[in-house]
Amino acid sequence: MFFYAIVILGVMDDMFNLSVFLRLSLQCLIVGVSMIFGAATVDSIGIDFQMITGIPPVVWFIFSIFSTVGLMNAFNMIDGIDGLAAGQFFVSIVSIGLISFTVNGGIDNSWLLVAMLSGAFVFFLINLSLLSINRVFLGDAGSLGFGYLVACLLIYYSQDSSTQIHPVAAL
Repeated sequence: MFFYAIVILGVMDDMFNLSVFLRLSLQCLIVGVSMIFGAATVDSIGIDFQMITGIPPVVWFIFSIFSTVGLMNAFNMIDGIDGLAAGQFFVSIVSIGLISFTVNGGIDNSWLLVAMLSGAFVFFLINLSLLSINRVFLGDAGSLGFGYLVACLLIYYSQDSSTQIHPVAAL
């Protein structure tokens, strides 16, 4: 549901060229609400120093919003070159799956990763005009969606109770 809100925000930005302040405010709002209802926030970065152990949850919540919105906008910034954002998404999903597989001997929700990889791979081929079809571009909707998915997967796999991916590896 929140993924769709991010994509709709990207479509609105593609159509109406929203201001930076409005776009960032809405991104923070959507990500914050998704973390409240999804209960998927960063609560550990994997380093147990004396000064890091007693941090209140509100600081982790703000850090979660900042890192998710930052990753979403990083994907948005690399969208200018054909295939770069889709390639980065593809490499990120494969890396998450491989790290989870080597740590646990299996991948939780592997069907979801395969579905995302399939969609990104087909888009990658169309974007590079390798399938003799007209080119398709991500725009803000696709690049923000890719960034949101990668951020959510990294939080899910690194903050899970079984710690499938060590939080430092997610960084």
